[in-house]
Amino acid sequence: MPIIATIFTATFIGIIILGAVRINRQHTLLDQFPYESCSLSLDYAKDSLTYEKLIHFIFFSYIVLLFYFHLINIRDSFAWTLPTIVASFFYMLFFSYSSIFAKVYIGTPKNFNTTLIIPVYNEDSHIFRSCLDSISAQTLLPKLIHVIEDGSKMENCVADIVSAWKIQNPHIPIQYTYVPNNGKRNAQAIAIVPTIKTTDVYITVDSDTVLDFEAIHNGLIPFNDEYVMSVAGLLQNYNNHNFLTNLLGLGFISSFTNGRACFSRWNSVSVSCGGLAFYRKKVLELHLDDYLNQKVFGQKANYGDDRMLTQFASLHGHTVYQESAVGYTLMPENVFHLTRQRIRWWKSFWWGGLWVIQHQNIKRRIWWLVLSQFISTFLFFVIIPFVFLIYPLISFEFPWAAFAYLIALSYIRTIRVLFLKKQKLTRQQRFFQWLIFSPFVSLFNIYLCSMLQYYSLFRLKDVLGWSTRDDIEVQT
Repeated sequence: MPIIATIFTATFIGIIILGAVRINRQHTLLDQFPYESCSLSLDYAKDSLTYEKLIHFIFFSYIVLLFYFHLINIRDSFAWTLPTIVASFFYMLFFSYSSIFAKVYIGTPKNFNTTLIIPVYNEDSHIFRSCLDSISAQTLLPKLIHVIEDGSKMENCVADIVSAWKIQNPHIPIQYTYVPNNGKRNAQAIAIVPTIKTTDVYITVDSDTVLDFEAIHNGLIPFNDEYVMSVAGLLQNYNNHNFLTNLLGLGFISSFTNGRACFSRWNSVSVSCGGLAFYRKKVLELHLDDYLNQKVFGQKANYGDDRMLTQFASLHGHTVYQESAVGYTLMPENVFHLTRQRIRWWKSFWWGGLWVIQHQNIKRRIWWLVLSQFISTFLFFVIIPFVFLIYPLISFEFPWAAFAYLIALSYIRTIRVLFLKKQKLTRQQRFFQWLIFSPFVSLFNIYLCSMLQYYSLFRLKDVLGWSTRDDIEVQT
């Protein structure tokens, strides 16, 4: 086992180095000759995909060996864990390989009338101005921008910023509305109701998100397919100046390149993050009342907005992910803010998933994918405490094979970030971030994606408010 593992590890490192040199050279040529390099761009795409598949093959071979070694060393008294371990392994296999084959939509979008909605609540003025500036720099401008201030403190209001930006960009229609705090859904409705007759596609952008210059253009391309009802953009971390933001940035991006890409392979994305998402008018036209008046445990739901819009869209067609539509958003910079944010996300995961199982057609792929998420959650709830806590206490042995498997799994879950064409970091910076932080992502996810997931299950009845901040949390 050690000899084989060493061979695979050495082979993997060699492929990483050789492949990175070739892909980086192609990237440099594309940057130097952006308009004369159509064939080069195709070669780059083919090389990237081939390289990515090869990396996955080597990594999976290594993980299979660890997996096999772990299975043959399971004691008879622990044999009951075997089905759970096998199920977890194949679930991971399905996710990782599906994500590689997710469709990237190319071409030119039709002439859609678009309304871009930005709800604002106690936002940092600098990041909000950057958000507006990134919209004015788009290769395809929205037909209308509507900024809705949802009861921010007066010292945090962005009215002056909008006015100054409007003077500098008179060719872009923009409206600003201040309303008493009533939740993000109602804030969005302020922009939706008067434009429902004239809008083809609604774009939701968070006030702390800075868009790549082609984000809107690329995000609209999938709507050329009449069956596409919603499109999820790719969000990356805007801030990466400390350990936590680097850690979160890598894990957050992989939730798109691994999770949403997998679901998109089956046209069944279950949540398009509100930082950058696109919805066909039909979704809002048919479900606005349901969206505004949804109740969870008898209380009006004020969050989980992005999940519900996506799930409403899934009732009528495809919900997909477009990796070339990119936005950069602020990550929490302290654990307390992060914990509140993730509890809110996990609560909407629980009741949002139950909504899909209750309302979606059982013949649709999204029904089965959401059910698989619930099943895997309970599988991991059983296996993680047993492998890393109960087993060592009973056997007086550290589970080295399981630990190595967890680390290797973390690398393979995050490896697709190396192949993203649009990144805030250089390719070298991204590589070292991946190399250093990937193991910590899996370890930290025991807290973020296991402990908080089950804690949120017992907090489901708390469904009011934004649940993240009462004042500016992250400043730039």
